[in-house]
Amino acid sequence: MKDIITRIILLNCYLLHVMKKLAIHSMILIVVLPVSLWSQLPFVEDFSDGTEPAGWTFPSNWQVGSVSWAGHPVGNPPPGSYFYWNPAVTNYSERMTSPMIPVGQAEQVQVFFDMELDVFTPNGAEGLAIEYRTSGGLWVEALSFEVAAGSSVTYPLSTKAYIASVTDSIQLGFRAYGLNSFNINSWDIDNIRVENILPATQLGSD
Repeated sequence: MKDIITRIILLNCYLLHVMKKLAIHSMILIVVLPVSLWSQLPFVEDFSDGTEPAGWTFPSNWQVGSVSWAGHPVGNPPPGSYFYWNPAVTNYSERMTSPMIPVGQAEQVQVFFDMELDVFTPNGAEGLAIEYRTSGGLWVEALSFEVAAGSSVTYPLSTKAYIASVTDSIQLGFRAYGLNSFNINSWDIDNIRVENILPATQLGSD
């Protein structure tokens, strides 16, 4: 009987020792895993629930909704995000931003989005800068859309895209700027996607 009890005690001690070693190794593994192994790609935001998504910022007149001025639909399909003219702001520069999006080991990503300008009157220069930055970096302007004073340029609903070089993560920025937001009805943004671009060495490989 004593022999059996002794064996059980020794077995329990051995199992406890193994579990401790596994726990230690697991902790070490978690610590040494590089950030670049984690990815949220493909990333998609379509504002479909009609509320401001967690981690996004909506300063000034940026908001989420389905209808802007005079019943103009926002989104493709609604709802979407948009910079609204009201309350009127002057000499403004307001950036809607995404959270930081981990991109894993990707070196380049392609960003897609739907955009539209619902314009009211071309009395002043009003624009929308499409920007991005990587972790700790400065904002980079990828695309720009502007209506000059006296111009009748319009930007109907369409899908735009750009390619960004990245390291670890990317943050998206949509910056409305201009002399007086009264000159527009809204800049509309929807269906934002971020996708990995495979290096040429991986294309066509099994």
